[in-house]
Amino acid sequence: TNLKNTDMANDFLEKTLEDIICDNLEIIHERGFATFYEHTFRQYPLPSGKRIDIFSYEIKDRCLYFKIIELKGGSINVDAVWQITRYLWEINELCEGLIGEVKPTLILVGSTTDEAVLMLSELGITIEFYIYKYGYDGIEFKKWTNKMTYAEVESTPSMAGIEFVKSLREPYNIEERMDNT
Repeated sequence: TNLKNTDMANDFLEKTLEDIICDNLEIIHERGFATFYEHTFRQYPLPSGKRIDIFSYEIKDRCLYFKIIELKGGSINVDAVWQITRYLWEINELCEGLIGEVKPTLILVGSTTDEAVLMLSELGITIEFYIYKYGYDGIEFKKWTNKMTYAEVESTPSMAGIEFVKSLREPYNIEERMDNT
């Protein structure tokens, strides 16, 4: 009997994703995921009561380097972007005046991204995205950066979305040409 290659990502749970990553901190980068700092915690509690899925940090030369990693069992949406941004704001506020400098890295992990998240990235919001695929060979991650085009991301934007982003870019191209002449 042949096994069908089904889409297991739909049934993937954030807790399962967290277990896979945290149980393999030393080697998960071999599957395309980010590396971690010296100290890494699961479900890290903030004073507000919010919990960061994975928080990794180290302090060097009065500088706090940290990664906030938010996991989504399914698609990364705009709510996830605001969620991780609120965590960053809270940490920045907590550290203000107490540490020399903070150097954050925001990481969102999911099976896909939605079109609105792509547009936010186009507007300069700096977040690293890792798209996972889970199959019979295990899990693989693909880092998505702002330099990727829509065609390289595993979602299909609507024509309306493409036209909208194109219309946002047009005035800047015109102004740029006017400035250069």
